Amino acid sequence: MNANLSGGTNYNPDLAKELNLVTLPKRGLRNVASIRLSYFDDCDQAASKKWIMKGLFARGETSSWIAPPGAGKSAALTCAAVYLAAGMNWRGFRVKERCGVLYLAFERADLVNRRLAAYKKKGFAGLPIAVGREMIDLMTPTCVNIILETIREAEAHLGIKVGVVIIDTYAKGIALGGGDEDKAKDQGKCLAHLRRVQESTDVHIAIIGHTGKDESRGARGSNAHVADTDVQIQISASGEVKTARVIKANDQPCGTLLQFTMVSETLGMDDDGDPVTVSILSDDEISGVPVKTKWPRSLTQLSDAISAAILDNGFDHQVGGQGPTVRAVHLESVRAIYRKNYPALLDTKRPHDTADRALARALKEAKDSYLIGSETILNKPVIWNPER
Repeated sequence: MNANLSGGTNYNPDLAKELNLVTLPKRGLRNVASIRLSYFDDCDQAASKKWIMKGLFARGETSSWIAPPGAGKSAALTCAAVYLAAGMNWRGFRVKERCGVLYLAFERADLVNRRLAAYKKKGFAGLPIAVGREMIDLMTPTCVNIILETIREAEAHLGIKVGVVIIDTYAKGIALGGGDEDKAKDQGKCLAHLRRVQESTDVHIAIIGHTGKDESRGARGSNAHVADTDVQIQISASGEVKTARVIKANDQPCGTLLQFTMVSETLGMDDDGDPVTVSILSDDEISGVPVKTKWPRSLTQLSDAISAAILDNGFDHQVGGQGPTVRAVHLESVRAIYRKNYPALLDTKRPHDTADRALARALKEAKDSYLIGSETILNKPVIWNPER
């Protein structure tokens, strides 16, 4: 091609013809359409995220919310949905675009409605939230049109564009079609279908799932789920306090996202005169605990490497031999992942040297900021995130 450094790249029809880009074989290629493209000169137009609720939901992205049963993942997303639909900031997250929410309750739809009824009783009214009460087979391509039609129906009724789709739980949508969440190909197929939905609507999709028996290893099932989502949030409980942490993200810091407790709300009385109750997030702030702490953007790559290394090779470590037990990992495991993800420098004979120097600087900054702890055990450096 003719490179024009001041005005972009000029199209060369002779070269295109030489590369067979103009004349396509007629056989079997009728009405072939190219995919949508973007070009270098326009890349700065997509430099900033299209936030719906800043720091939580961005258009066109998929977030994964995982926790053991009863840890408050569905309750937390319901609460976020209520405030978003009301156009109100929520726990430090600023609403950038008021929009509708479609909650696809593949299980316990009545519980979702009871939670919404609790917020209605607290004074919220006329919120653009729709609840889907039927399961959808996410394994079949037809699920794309089903979800799209459901979004259109909700928008027609609510009179506002849907910005967030919540799927609760994602595993049920896989299982309905005979899929296995332990298989990467089944996870990949379902997530590809959800991406198709996003291509047409630019919605944020929040999928709710479970951790495995060992919570420290993250989401239950194949880690293809982790790789194909933009951000993964894991909720854990310490007594009554629930902590949601970003454990993996493409372009935002890892660390504590929010902390909350639950409270039981009474909706009324049943036929026997017993109270009908439902658990929702408490409005009370947690005394002495920061609601939101984040790794700085400069250390995102280190944080991602630590999270990935802990998922693969983490182990329980007692700090100082008698302190608290944390989930730790050997530094070498972190270094291997950091090197793999660091931009390769092709003009040097020792490309790892640059990555190792960058890692050393990041480790020092993280230690100085008390973002990580470290010790040497049997001559092997061990590190951990004190928040985890």
